[in-house]
Amino acid sequence: MMVDQDFVQWLLEAETPSIRYLTLRDLLGKPETGKEVQAAGNEMQKNGPVPVILARQTEQGNWIGEHSYYTPKYTSTHWSMTLLTELTAYGSTERMRNGANFML
Repeated sequence: MMVDQDFVQWLLEAETPSIRYLTLRDLLGKPETGKEVQAAGNEMQKNGPVPVILARQTEQGNWIGEHSYYTPKYTSTHWSMTLLTELTAYGSTERMRNGANFML
């Protein structure tokens, strides 16, 4: 696969840690066990949209202000968990497990 190096460099300089993580892992094919990918993954859990989304989660695992796990659209548990999954938040964390358990 041919990859535009300028584009890859631009992605690696992104402020959003998930973009850097996915670029390293998916575009550059670096192993998840490698230091560079692990560092990007750890950064993603601490900074950027992942911790911001998780900050609105209750201790029970659902999201503040929801009417059901699916509504209101984009801010309820279903939507928050979907977005966290797309951002590749670590599913093994307690907060992700709490969200999954709440939905189940």
